[in-house]
Amino acid sequence: MAAPADYFQRYDLTDGDSQLDRSGDNVREDFMNVIYNIAPTQTPFMTGIGRGTSKDVFTSWQQDDIEEPNSANAALDGADIGADSSAKARRVGNINQISTKSLLVTGRSEAVDKAGRSSEMSYQLAKAAKALKRDMEAILTGNQAAAIGDVDTNPSTTAGLRACYRDAIADTQEVTSALANTDSTGANGGVNPGTTSVPAAATDAAATRAMSETLLRSAIEACYINGGEPDTIMVTPTMKTVLSTYLFTSSARVAALYSDVGNKRSDGGAAAQGSVDIYISDFGALKIVPNRFMGYNTTAHAPRNRDVHVLDMSLWATSYLRSFRTINVAKSGDAEKRLLLVDYMLQYRQEMGSGGVFDVDETTPMVAA
Repeated sequence: MAAPADYFQRYDLTDGDSQLDRSGDNVREDFMNVIYNIAPTQTPFMTGIGRGTSKDVFTSWQQDDIEEPNSANAALDGADIGADSSAKARRVGNINQISTKSLLVTGRSEAVDKAGRSSEMSYQLAKAAKALKRDMEAILTGNQAAAIGDVDTNPSTTAGLRACYRDAIADTQEVTSALANTDSTGANGGVNPGTTSVPAAATDAAATRAMSETLLRSAIEACYINGGEPDTIMVTPTMKTVLSTYLFTSSARVAALYSDVGNKRSDGGAAAQGSVDIYISDFGALKIVPNRFMGYNTTAHAPRNRDVHVLDMSLWATSYLRSFRTINVAKSGDAEKRLLLVDYMLQYRQEMGSGGVFDVDETTPMVAA
């Protein structure tokens, strides 16, 4: 029923335009004092690995091994010693990279009464710090080659996770018991101490292939034989779905799916399981961890779905030449300037204890073999 014509209504407080057009209105806006931001900030690789310290732009360290067991190790009494049979330590390294975020906040934007925050500079600094960590996660898990850079044009870059793997047979100083810890139809990057001192980028295959359980099992086995204790399978969200979908099929070579999700419900309701978060292999249980920013490509606006990493997280670290810091840049005019900076690299303490399956197609269902 229409309101009587002589009622004074909310509409009479406007200038006759839509109530969504506030110009000319006599009613205060209901503007909530909160900002909603659901942009994800989790960095599972950086969070899960170790932390170290660098003392120069190029930081190196040594990797060593023990020669394979000799089942014919028998010597004559009093015999002279033969040639040195021990494995030789090898020197490897990576380059530190500077990543930054720049802020400029005018005096007026800081002074006005703002909704959702009291200080514009503090709010922008907090947001920029989260963005910087997301950048680092994408770089550290990508396929970027290490490069020393130059003064004027090319900044130094640190090698990413995919670039740090190498083929065991490519290293003349590798002991013969080491197995290739990756399966790729392209080519690994990595370091050959005889010719290169920092990792080159891996070569992605022109064609991708279906992910398979056989390939996954082989990568886990090789990591274990090489001395690793793999505990994490790190994938993009899309590949996490591919793995879960396969592991629920009859083709999956698993004895049973077990879930304790019912124990987590306080309301006593039923829960439907549609995800697999733990893969129990012959060599231990591995968490299946989705990573939104894994090798994220800014041009393609997508992570590296082609990579499935099998990781011993204890064998990796982020090493800092200069840890996270905020620099007050000289003020010019009526504006405050800040520079967020971090100087870091990926330390592959012993990459042969980790590995993976690469050049997989995220649009193709996973298969058994």
